[in-house]
Amino acid sequence: MKNVSQDYVEKEEASQRQPVELYHIQHRENHWYYTSGDKAVDFNGHTWIPATIKRSSTHYDAKLEGTNITVTFARTDPAVARYLAQSPVELSSITIYKLFRDQDPMESCLIFTGVILSVTVKGLAAEAKCAGIDYIINHQFLNWRYQPECNHTVFSRECGLNEDNFKLTTSVLVDVTGTILTSGDFSAQDDGWWTLGVVRYNDEERLIVDHIGNTITLMVPFRELNSGDTVEVLPGCDGDILTCMNKFNNLSHFLGFPFIPIDNPALWVNR
Repeated sequence: MKNVSQDYVEKEEASQRQPVELYHIQHRENHWYYTSGDKAVDFNGHTWIPATIKRSSTHYDAKLEGTNITVTFARTDPAVARYLAQSPVELSSITIYKLFRDQDPMESCLIFTGVILSVTVKGLAAEAKCAGIDYIINHQFLNWRYQPECNHTVFSRECGLNEDNFKLTTSVLVDVTGTILTSGDFSAQDDGWWTLGVVRYNDEERLIVDHIGNTITLMVPFRELNSGDTVEVLPGCDGDILTCMNKFNNLSHFLGFPFIPIDNPALWVNR
């Protein structure tokens, strides 16, 4: 049996004593658990798998300025892939811990928690710009406006509509650009019905910019969508009171001011 030198043992033990970082990314019901270590870690009921991931330094000051960090992923990592084709309305959350693997039981401390704002590609890497929880706290939540259009987002809690009552599940043909989808089910509704709606495939969403007959046009293509695949489609809403009344029969939830004057009287000159 080969004997291991004491120097090797000491180096190996020192490596094990080094803390690793844990990254938890969440979008809706999807969760990704990564570790910067060289092997998987079972902690807090989850298995954290090794990933090519690193981050910039964090800092806090007496003025409590917003905290921002950059986390670098592999470009093809599914946790950030949806940011590459569009700027999603719903941001993914990210939480980073430092884990001391040599402790029994293992101990961790929180390093950062916040949201992923945007992702840019640099070579084979994807750099995610992340803002701390103070980004959310500093937002104005009561931001309804006096405007003709409804302040609610269609199918939101405030809107009150159940998207399952309007959702279409259908298989599609995809053109060479990936932006034009064709299905006979689209023509069951008048032209424009699906415009400003969304198409869902796997964990990605794409905005519909046009609907004519049996075709819809996406703002940007999906990363991996082929002819014959099944998608979910939701109709769009332009916020107009007539759309709310005639298309969705949801006038009781309309929060707009359709009769507010468009012109500002203070700007009238010689009228």
